[in-house]
Amino acid sequence: MSGETQRHSRRRWLAFAFGVGATLMRPAQPWAQPLAVEPWLIVEGETDGGKRVVGRILDREPGDDELRCMSRLLRVTVDYGGEDRGMPTETELEALRRLEDELCLALEEGQRSKLVMAEVGDGVRLWLIYVDDTVDVEAAMRTASSRSELMFTFSTVLDVGWATHLRKRAQVEPRRA
Repeated sequence: MSGETQRHSRRRWLAFAFGVGATLMRPAQPWAQPLAVEPWLIVEGETDGGKRVVGRILDREPGDDELRCMSRLLRVTVDYGGEDRGMPTETELEALRRLEDELCLALEEGQRSKLVMAEVGDGVRLWLIYVDDTVDVEAAMRTASSRSELMFTFSTVLDVGWATHLRKRAQVEPRRA
């Protein structure tokens, strides 16, 4: 775990894999987070090196309470895989799901944070999470790290108005039709 930013290849969304819909997000562990129905865009793209990337983006604008309280954007990344650095194996995917559960639990997702994007491909898993201004991010990351076998890096930036999330949604918006 580290607060440092790593360099990864640029990624761009190309198309929708499954379209738009409300998706019931089930955690890998039933205790990890409450079941929530949120509208997600399921997208597929590629890196500048041509590697496949798939992900999901929260398909709604932030609510007034979220905008008022969650002005910090947390970026969490995990490197996985060896030489191939493609899509994760089933074993790697399960470990990544467990880590997502731990992150959401430590950050009290749905109450004090909001997961807005997750993507995987080219040996990297990325989560973007808006965090309540009162959350001790370093303590939450230590908690998540202590419960996970995966090493991850994280960084936070001030993003009042959720500009990053709105920009990522806009990138795929024209392709939706």
